[in-house]
Amino acid sequence: MGTVMLGPRFANGSDELINAMIEESNARVELGTVVHAITQTGSGVTAETSRGTYQAAALICAVPMTTLGSITFTPELDHTKSAALALGHPGQGFKLWMAAKNAGGGVFALGAPGPYHHLFTVEERGELALLVGFGDAKCPDVNDLESLTTTLREYIPNAEVVAADAHDWHRDPHALGTWAIYPAGFTTRFEEALNRPHGAVAFAGGDISHVRPGYID
Repeated sequence: MGTVMLGPRFANGSDELINAMIEESNARVELGTVVHAITQTGSGVTAETSRGTYQAAALICAVPMTTLGSITFTPELDHTKSAALALGHPGQGFKLWMAAKNAGGGVFALGAPGPYHHLFTVEERGELALLVGFGDAKCPDVNDLESLTTTLREYIPNAEVVAADAHDWHRDPHALGTWAIYPAGFTTRFEEALNRPHGAVAFAGGDISHVRPGYID
């Protein structure tokens, strides 16, 4: 069930897609570069960052909605875009990957109460099962395998977690939250405006995707 939900996957992780795009485009990658301001003039677009200033004829802005409001735009974003950013989205949670023994046969759990609001088996390889669990905003300690095992046994009594990984999106200054989970009415009010270019600045990313918001766009 989990594999079907996830659909096609990269054999060696999503880095494969990123690296292929970089290689094909011949783009220069500047990691650890925080954008503070985006200014448009008659000659193009200027991005002021923590590591200098960059100029181009046009710009694609694909930062999360949760951090877009920290960038100063000149001219200012239109009223509808600004209203959407002010409202934001209430998405909170964690996504925890676990490799576990004695968890064969597959599991699919959905709904509270319980430490995992959503838990399912992604695949099985020999004696190990790969599972993914989703829960509230407090990200578990991936190094505390004993605690993770205790929690998983609420669903699979004899399971033993042997490895785990997760990313604390709420503490990440470049994310400040999870994938977009919009409140009722948000899409009908703001989707068109969020996707609309702002002069020579176009917007992209999973948060404003028409097809599968919250996923790789």
